[in-house]
Amino acid sequence: MKKLFVIPLLALIMLSSCTAVVDNQADEIRLNRWSASLAGQRKVTLSFEMDIGRLYISEKEKSIAEIKGLALIDKTQIALYDSEDKVFYRFDYSLKENKLKLSTKDGSLTLKRN
Repeated sequence: MKKLFVIPLLALIMLSSCTAVVDNQADEIRLNRWSASLAGQRKVTLSFEMDIGRLYISEKEKSIAEIKGLALIDKTQIALYDSEDKVFYRFDYSLKENKLKLSTKDGSLTLKRN
């Protein structure tokens, strides 16, 4: 009788430990991969692995630019610290459904969740 109770309980624990809990926008941004296709076969990709963010721009599968480093995300901004350049790159953002809009004083770009 005890085995019948323990097996479903263990299955429930295993399933719940494998799923990520999204508490806020920062978690949702970190847990997903974002991309946009631009003119001239350019593509922008934003992804995260743990606390490291990577903003990658490519053209025809060839790298054009990359910002990679410690990612700090609050309620309105994403900041990536590129330790090689020793520079913080800051973007204002808004998240709505499956779209992430990144903005700077120079313009904005809307990425879609992959």
